Amino acid sequence: MMKLNELCDWLWGVFADYTCEDYSNNGLQVEGAAEVKRIAFAVDACLETFTKAAEQGADMLFVHHGLSWGNGFKRFVGADAARFRALFASNLSLFAMHLPLDAHKEIGNNAVLAQRLGLTVTSTFCRYHGMDIGMVCKLDAPVPLVDLLGKVRATISPDAKLTDNTQGLAHGVAFVSGGGDFAIDMCRDAGADCLVTGEFLHQRWHNALEQGVSILSTGHYDSENTGVKALMAKVQAELPLETVFIEAPTGL
Repeated sequence: MMKLNELCDWLWGVFADYTCEDYSNNGLQVEGAAEVKRIAFAVDACLETFTKAAEQGADMLFVHHGLSWGNGFKRFVGADAARFRALFASNLSLFAMHLPLDAHKEIGNNAVLAQRLGLTVTSTFCRYHGMDIGMVCKLDAPVPLVDLLGKVRATISPDAKLTDNTQGLAHGVAFVSGGGDFAIDMCRDAGADCLVTGEFLHQRWHNALEQGVSILSTGHYDSENTGVKALMAKVQAELPLETVFIEAPTGL
């Protein structure tokens, strides 16, 4: 068991080297119980994860996508009101960490994606809000894209899709989780001709084709439960807390 403020300090310490101008209002977003015995982890702050965390007896929920963004809330009505009622009714604290969880070099979404494919990160890239959030793995020899796709489907998402714009081979692989297809423009300069990301939108198709960047898209959710689970493992190893992961996949 830990005091809530001590746990928050510890979490901030994990991400101390990754502060940036994030659109997410990172940190403690909703204050619940003063002491935490069990901490739940999920990708998204939503009624489903709040309800499941409460049913699992959690005192805090850590998420990648929180509730408070930008200038925050102006009205607590509708779905927002229902979410806050659920949090307050169960005395559940909510802690969010967005871009720092993408960028972390050990437990970040992109670092873990690379680890799962057995690749070694050689550099960071994709400057975003003043911080590199992506990872690049330069390869000693070209790797068949179908082999990479097989590894992605086995370790990240069985529904991953491949868009081959490099005649079947990857010479360098970049990782930008979530809605990271905007990083196509940065891949070639970073030494990568294959991008592993969550979403690949229609409007990026010709950009990838014309720049010769192949895309492995895993789905947003599957690309970003990676860092959350890695942080949970770190908590299990270092803190006197019970942990539970809350699955709430979107299929997107």
